[in-house]
Amino acid sequence: MKTKSMYPVLFRKILPLIMAALLFTGVMASCGEKTVKVPSCIGATREEAEQSLKSAGVNYSVETTFSDTVEAGLVVDQSFDAGSEISSSETMALIVSSGKQITYPDLIGKTRADAEEALKYLGLELVVGSEEYNNSVDKGCVIRQDKKAGDKAEKGEKVSVVISKGVRMVQVPDVKGQTLSAAKKKLSDAKLKYKVKRAYSSSVSKDKIIRQNKAGESVKINSTITLVVSKGKKPQPQSSSSQADYTPEVNDSTYNYVPSNSSSSATPSQNPEPVKPTIEY
Repeated sequence: MKTKSMYPVLFRKILPLIMAALLFTGVMASCGEKTVKVPSCIGATREEAEQSLKSAGVNYSVETTFSDTVEAGLVVDQSFDAGSEISSSETMALIVSSGKQITYPDLIGKTRADAEEALKYLGLELVVGSEEYNNSVDKGCVIRQDKKAGDKAEKGEKVSVVISKGVRMVQVPDVKGQTLSAAKKKLSDAKLKYKVKRAYSSSVSKDKIIRQNKAGESVKINSTITLVVSKGKKPQPQSSSSQADYTPEVNDSTYNYVPSNSSSSATPSQNPEPVKPTIEY
């Protein structure tokens, strides 16, 4: 008894499946994504690189980075090698140089114009926050800044500064004739210092101001004013009593001293050596 081969039947069953698979593969192949060739962009300007990528049909994004060797605006790197083929749906990163890393400059003591120029050179902007008096920084120069010198900066950032109005000047009050306590208060209120000297005065009462320096003048704040304060009248020296018991008499040739409690005059032979009288005024 002959047995029929199973292969023809099996082939007839499998063949449709094979054909369907081949057809599906062909359809998928015909519907596959398009590939594009990546151009070389390194060293080109950003504008040149973007134009090349657009012409090649490559999607791209732009990133920036600081570089000590590549000039700002030139392409430093790209995420796909030049000449490689990628899917048209993929995106290539274009890395563009921002130039050297910039830092905030030290502006303290610079004039406003110089500070503005220094920031402009780095792509930064100057903002004057306020002005105030300062005894050590010249008028029109920077007293302080809000960004620390040496810290990393980004182009376009603003740096706020405080500008000096110079030394504050005040007018010295006239305190002559006033008491020392009143004079001290007036000078302190005017932001002035003072030192005190004392002297006798026959016309100004004790503890009142005889004279001062710079009354009515404009001086720097915290300047020192000298006050001369009265000690009152100078005490009179006591008179000498060494000759209190003698009354001088004057004749043509000698000065004779006669005791005030004597009733008779001395004879010429009894007179002492002639002495000129001392008279106190």
